[in-house]
Amino acid sequence: MGDLILHIGSHKTGTTSIQTALRTALINEGRLSPVYINLRENGRMTNVSNEGPAFHGALRVNHAEKVLTRQKAPAIASDEGLFWINAPADIKTLRDIVRPRFGNVRILCYLRRQDLLASSHRRQVIGKKPASRFYGICDTPLPAYQPHFQNYFDYAAKLQLWADAFGKENVTVVPFETASLKDGDVVADFSHRTGAKFGSAKWRNASFDGNATYLGLKLSGLGLKDARIDRILERVEGTSPFLPTKDEARAFLAHFADANERLARDWGLEFDMSFDRYPESADHRWSNADVDAMLNALLAELKKNKNQS
Repeated sequence: MGDLILHIGSHKTGTTSIQTALRTALINEGRLSPVYINLRENGRMTNVSNEGPAFHGALRVNHAEKVLTRQKAPAIASDEGLFWINAPADIKTLRDIVRPRFGNVRILCYLRRQDLLASSHRRQVIGKKPASRFYGICDTPLPAYQPHFQNYFDYAAKLQLWADAFGKENVTVVPFETASLKDGDVVADFSHRTGAKFGSAKWRNASFDGNATYLGLKLSGLGLKDARIDRILERVEGTSPFLPTKDEARAFLAHFADANERLARDWGLEFDMSFDRYPESADHRWSNADVDAMLNALLAELKKNKNQS
């Protein structure tokens, strides 16, 4: 039987690009070439429930048993939804499913500094997505810190759950930083670490401009339906990023200082602590063109509704 590499995320570390490459550009060079197991075929392998402190990610056991089938060749599977799971029993259940079906099972995880991930994750808070249940909805570049964030952002504790189930020697953790990735690219790095070879394809994940993200968060807070928000945001163009200030980012990251000390001690991973990407103040945030784009998108939706009424 073939070995299995299980890529568990985390979110906002190029997972969509990796999964697109695996699905559309994986090269088969023979019987020992890795094969891709699409964990999202006919559904997801995890689900989430509740909100805020009660937020809970769980393994869909029946789905896992169905999709994680035995392979003769090495296999690769990827789902960042696994990073929501905090219950040791769920991870051990997953281990009990895959161990009889595969040879060696390795866990691969990319980690992004907590302030960078949370800032990048703002797009996923728009609408009724799992991130909106976890963070809550507010229209700031970083969510207001809440104690239950430790369940997700204490990376050392999260990795230990997987080490307890699969063995620490089988868990590989990589900082999602240009200097740590092969050729500065996560897909190239993933190829290097897994043996998967990719042909030519486009796999970059599209993202909104800063003003669209801000407007989407505002509209989500007002309770607009997802489809209506999507129609409005499709009309928004802009150039300004939606970023916290240096001080805001430092304050958010400070909540995870202990977790990151344990990450360095137990896993040998230390993040680049530069804050150069952030502005000194928020005064720069929107240009007149960005504001016009937001207003024009709203006015276009209002006009459409008026014409339909």
